[in-house]
Amino acid sequence: LVAAPLAGYPQWGQPVSASRVCVWNKGGYALNYQVKSGWKVLAQTSNYPNPQTRCTNLRTTSGVYTGQELAIWVTAVAGKTVTTNPGVTFHPLASTVTFKCVGSTMTIQCNFDSVSGR
Repeated sequence: LVAAPLAGYPQWGQPVSASRVCVWNKGGYALNYQVKSGWKVLAQTSNYPNPQTRCTNLRTTSGVYTGQELAIWVTAVAGKTVTTNPGVTFHPLASTVTFKCVGSTMTIQCNFDSVSGR
């Protein structure tokens, strides 16, 4: 028997629809992230510390199209690089999706946190 996902929470591993992505740094490190399609980098941030959040508006990001699956690659400075769980699928009318990163430079995890207005 499988429990139904919580309302507003994506199913584990399934991309979530987004028009904007945010990465909230709640870990013990500075981080940066890249929005990628395959291995192509479409957007990236500079390093930023805890407890800051940075966002990327996918509507204005060159090379992004409706229905495209994107991966958010997050790097803890002087540590590991991970992808957010889950990834995102771009839709211009979708909401903002925020991922929260926790842990240390070597145990970084960045998981779905919330969906908010467009």
